[in-house]
Amino acid sequence: MLLDLLAVVTAANLNAVVARHETGKERIAQADLMAEAVGLDMGLWWTPEAAFLSRLSKADIASVMREAGCADDAAKAVERGPKPEGVLQAEKELDGKGWLPAPLRMPVRSDAEGPDDGDRRRIKARYLSPGQRCPGFLRPECPQAGVEPAEAMRGRPWPAPRAPRPPS
Repeated sequence: MLLDLLAVVTAANLNAVVARHETGKERIAQADLMAEAVGLDMGLWWTPEAAFLSRLSKADIASVMREAGCADDAAKAVERGPKPEGVLQAEKELDGKGWLPAPLRMPVRSDAEGPDDGDRRRIKARYLSPGQRCPGFLRPECPQAGVEPAEAMRGRPWPAPRAPRPPS
């Protein structure tokens, strides 16, 4: 129950929207760290569909197709043809390619930039009160240390819903 409450409060306060006018990177870095910690893979939840593609120019659609590894002939056909047909063709070509727009991609870190004990100490110092224990994936002594949090939770049953209270 407490973990459910923590998940709701975290989700309500986590803001990963990239605004044009924003100069600070700390909020986005924290959201990226959270996404990494929970093993978020937006490729499992989002695909480039016609509603998204129709908002792009034909040149941008072709660029997306090339970036995703589609055939250059298909990208050129999208650039030359009418936009509605190009959007439908791009949607078919991009299906199953796993392409994501930049704001939905996980940041790529080299091994030198990966989360280390220093990151864990900073998180603990900033978000936990003295004596409070870190979640298992942040504790090196935890048997699940090094295991992705999503992997660690796999196979665990969700808490059973509580029975409704009788009217008083």
